[in-house]
Amino acid sequence: MTFGHFCVIILHMGRLAQKKQEKKDKLLRSAFSLFKEKGIENTSISEIAHGAGVAKGTFYLYFKDKYALYEVLVARCANDILVQAMKPFTKDKASEPKTDKEWVISVMDRILEIMENDHSMLEFVSKNLSWGLFRSALYSPTESDIVDFRGIFSSLITEDGLLKYKDPELMIYMIIELVSSTCYSVILESSPADLSCLKPHLNAAISSIIDSFYIEDVSKRPKSAAAGL
Repeated sequence: MTFGHFCVIILHMGRLAQKKQEKKDKLLRSAFSLFKEKGIENTSISEIAHGAGVAKGTFYLYFKDKYALYEVLVARCANDILVQAMKPFTKDKASEPKTDKEWVISVMDRILEIMENDHSMLEFVSKNLSWGLFRSALYSPTESDIVDFRGIFSSLITEDGLLKYKDPELMIYMIIELVSSTCYSVILESSPADLSCLKPHLNAAISSIIDSFYIEDVSKRPKSAAAGL
């Protein structure tokens, strides 16, 4: 095989991979539109395939069923929300919050702002915006990520290579679950209060959670746990 033939084969494989990704993206866009309009239970795989302009059989080359596709969509949406929420603090270092509490509360405020401005997104991911998805973004970032989740999380919970918080993943889990579980009714129905009324109480609760996990005695900070990040 000549070098020229080898280059042609590589180019052909690249085009096939690109076309495959394009079909997958079309299926995801079609499903996202249909799920928001009709709900997952009332949407058929045939409708998703038709909306993507592919045969029904093509769907199964990419996804086991519509629920597997839904999980991919939720993970992508949650990842996009986290990227948007963190982007302002990664562009301009001077504007970054100075303390851990300020940083976490600012990110959570941004997430609520994003949800408030896009109710359809809130309805789509509110029950699924969880630590599990954040952890996925942290340890298995997608190629489109422009935010270093792992680096940010590591710098948040460590100081001089030592943990500042006991069970940091549990701490973030509790904060994310608190925010996601309270924002749905407040944003969509202003019940039992509107978002402006909720925020001071929510921020105080987040602050208390962070305080409860803080390790005051530096000598008791487990170094080995921090090294595993």
